[in-house]
Amino acid sequence: MKALEILFSSFLLFFFLKPAGACQNRCSPNGPEVRFPFYINGSSTGRCRFSQGFGLTCKNSQTVLRLASAGDFIVQSIQYNMQRIWITDPDNCIPKRLLNFSLSDYPFQKAPRRQRNLTLLSCYMDNSIELFLKGSVFWSSTCVNETNQAIVAVNDESRNMEILFSDDLPSQCQKIKRVLVSVSRRDSRSLELKWDEPNCGACEQEGGTCGFKGGTDSEIICSKASSPALPRSAKYGLIIGIGIPGLLCLIGLSCCICGRIRTYAQRRHLSDTDFAIAIGPLPAVVVMGLDGPTIESYPKTVLGESMRLPKPSDGTCPICLSEYQPKDTIRTIPECNHCFHVDCVDEWLKMNPTCPVCRNSPDASSLGTPCSSVASSAILSSSPSSTSLS
Repeated sequence: MKALEILFSSFLLFFFLKPAGACQNRCSPNGPEVRFPFYINGSSTGRCRFSQGFGLTCKNSQTVLRLASAGDFIVQSIQYNMQRIWITDPDNCIPKRLLNFSLSDYPFQKAPRRQRNLTLLSCYMDNSIELFLKGSVFWSSTCVNETNQAIVAVNDESRNMEILFSDDLPSQCQKIKRVLVSVSRRDSRSLELKWDEPNCGACEQEGGTCGFKGGTDSEIICSKASSPALPRSAKYGLIIGIGIPGLLCLIGLSCCICGRIRTYAQRRHLSDTDFAIAIGPLPAVVVMGLDGPTIESYPKTVLGESMRLPKPSDGTCPICLSEYQPKDTIRTIPECNHCFHVDCVDEWLKMNPTCPVCRNSPDASSLGTPCSSVASSAILSSSPSSTSLS
């Protein structure tokens, strides 16, 4: 029982060792964790939703942030303690998405330390323009359309900045607009955004989790976890280190219980048997045959060539149903004088004390006449109990 208690406690620790008040969710096992103030549309309760602007969508196992002005962006990661979110274009064409990029209706702002001034150009791409833009393009022109036209974003701090704002711009390019964006330091192909409300950064840094108090949508509290959340590798270690030994303990305990049940059943059976014997055993009838000396005391006869027997019916052994042949040795049962092959009748008499034909029990002390009165003829054996019929 002690092993079962340890196993049960371990499983409780494994499944419930999570920060209190968390609203965790994911679109895929490798996707970013989605929790307060973010939520997945259609799958989170009201206590996990701060405002509509933090709603995310699962699309093709990817976490998606939809901006009404610029469309869908893939969420690469979310840092809750820093209150930062990193997004990228699923078509890898950030310059084109910046044409209508706006955060006016959303709770996000551009991260101040990562801001870049970019000039968006519409260029007809050829070798000369690619050479001109080399080293100036912040995002590579991976979104060239079928007519070889591309939207490119040029860093205003590049060496070609003066040309971009002069009349010497190559004819293949046209300026569209200037934009201010926050480019991720981790990946230059993604944008970095931040949010100020709700202010849960300090709570997250202390290992807590923000959420509405008591299921309300007004007061936000920081729930401190009693224990830090275990990483996935640690959980797998718990399963292997505790689950497998616990399973073996359960198997051993089951075998022990089965053994005890089997022993109890055997004892119960023996007890019932002893009770039946105490009531009164049934008398046993044991049928024993004759011993060897008694069988050998019955007379034997070796038949001669004439095969003279007292009656025609005596020419066949009643046991094996074979006819007597010259030189066969036969034995006679005393008193009833029935004759048989020696081998046949000896095996019978060892198991049954009666004659195989008439079922009479002969007197072992009496010696009958071998088969008939003609037993006195032609003695071929020197034994006093062996004669020959000729």
